[in-house]
Amino acid sequence: MEKLKKKVIIDCDPGADDGLALMLALHCPELDIRAVTVVAGNRNVDVCVKNALKILEHYGRGDIPVYKGTGNPLMKTLPQDDVYSGKDGMAEVFLPYGGAEPANGKAVRKIEELAEEQPGEIHIISIAPMTNIALAILGEPEIKEKIASIITINGCYGVARSGQFRSRTEWNVYVDPDAAKIVLESGIPVYAMGVDVTEQIPQDLYSRLLCSSEKGSMHWHYLEAAGNFLRGRGLNPAGLFVDVMAVAWACDESMAKFAEGKVLVERFGEVSSGRTVFDQSGNINNKSRLFAAYEYDFEKLRKLLIERVFK
Repeated sequence: MEKLKKKVIIDCDPGADDGLALMLALHCPELDIRAVTVVAGNRNVDVCVKNALKILEHYGRGDIPVYKGTGNPLMKTLPQDDVYSGKDGMAEVFLPYGGAEPANGKAVRKIEELAEEQPGEIHIISIAPMTNIALAILGEPEIKEKIASIITINGCYGVARSGQFRSRTEWNVYVDPDAAKIVLESGIPVYAMGVDVTEQIPQDLYSRLLCSSEKGSMHWHYLEAAGNFLRGRGLNPAGLFVDVMAVAWACDESMAKFAEGKVLVERFGEVSSGRTVFDQSGNINNKSRLFAAYEYDFEKLRKLLIERVFK
């Protein structure tokens, strides 16, 4: 019997790392992509929408609708990530743009509609600030009972078992801590790959995938250009593979191991705004159902990326 595909919404803010995540998702037969919803994050929302459309255009996937979402965090001013994102918002890979347009309608409403129409079947892959998802919950609170799960790159939970843990605020929560609080504490099952595992990405993953890619191909150009851009700013190109971790786990749930607990998101504080406090001792009393990744199989991720994208 053929395994049912996982119906997903990909909520993103492309971003070179989001771009790679979209590439993998488009090559995963395990996923049924119902919509790509875009939010401001790495850059303003119009740049992020255009970047999502560029990826789908390259693969001839105009059948997947891209919806423009909100342009600002709920309460904060949108920070601009000029250092990491560059002029095109995608680490200056400068992909061609053929003029594709976003779908009619708004991202927030599309999230609400899909959750209402297919209760218990829609999973949201969240690789961006959670503003769109929070607004959907605020607009239609009953969807909290209808979203199957949220799979996210988000937070820092103190569960790493490598001895390399550093407590800090993670970018997607930092951009909109008010939205993260609404979503993470909503009671929707959340599978979070936080700093605990994203900082364990092998330093040689970038070079190994670049060597595996056909020189001159779009994938090779994308990796080379983004890697050169990041290294020129003193950044490690291994960071390009953060967002693909969520998509890969959505395809293969053996990819990571999780600890279950409660979470509280700190919205205020001189140095703690955006911190995610994880608890397994009964000290947090809210509806949250959070599964924090403490281990990730990066060799399996590398093989999946070579098999599906960097052939």
